Amino acid sequence: MRLFEVDAFDDPTQALASFRSNGYDAVILDVKMPYMDGFELYKKIKMLDEKIKVCFLTSVYDFDYYRTLYPDIVHTIEKNEDCIIDKPVGTEQLIKEISKILRSQKGEIIQEK
Repeated sequence: MRLFEVDAFDDPTQALASFRSNGYDAVILDVKMPYMDGFELYKKIKMLDEKIKVCFLTSVYDFDYYRTLYPDIVHTIEKNEDCIIDKPVGTEQLIKEISKILRSQKGEIIQEK
């Protein structure tokens, strides 16, 4: 059984070049990446598809550091109910978080189990 179809990139410039508006339900970004950080990629992806749901996969320490560099973006992330997943994360927790934002995107009522 396949839960998600995934495109994986280890280069944010390649990810951006492959991104298509309405081509993805969600994006998972790390904060620390080569060439541009996750917040820079977030801004560029949102310019292409403002409704895309985004999860940041990072350590709380890293996210707090970037909170001071990008306060407007962090506020937008929190306001838009995009998610921040603390590393390390297990597969079950990752699937749970991604499923939750996909359900919220579709307007489904979310109940925690």
